[in-house]
Amino acid sequence: MALLATSASPNVAPTSRDEQWWKNEMRSAEVRLSDNLRRLQEAHDQLDMARGQMKAAVKASPMVFAETQNAVYSANARVQSLEAEVRNDRAAVERVREDARRANVPPGWLRWP
Repeated sequence: MALLATSASPNVAPTSRDEQWWKNEMRSAEVRLSDNLRRLQEAHDQLDMARGQMKAAVKASPMVFAETQNAVYSANARVQSLEAEVRNDRAAVERVREDARRANVPPGWLRWP
């Protein structure tokens, strides 16, 4: 699980945060969130597929069942990891919004094309 880091260093004075800085900060947070949401959906799909294979493997040999069971466990772990990343990404987006609100940044500065 990756730790979230903002592009701002702690020594940057609030006055140096111009419109472009805020747009970049929001874009970075939202793109990271969007990417992880896509990856989470793919992981959910993979988990569903592995569960389906495990149901079919019940009638197969114990070795095949064990392999599919391991695939389900692995896919489930990936889903849980990505869910944590998405929670962190959503919190990062909210932190940028809150920081902007506290700095009296115009709402348009957080919008990017």
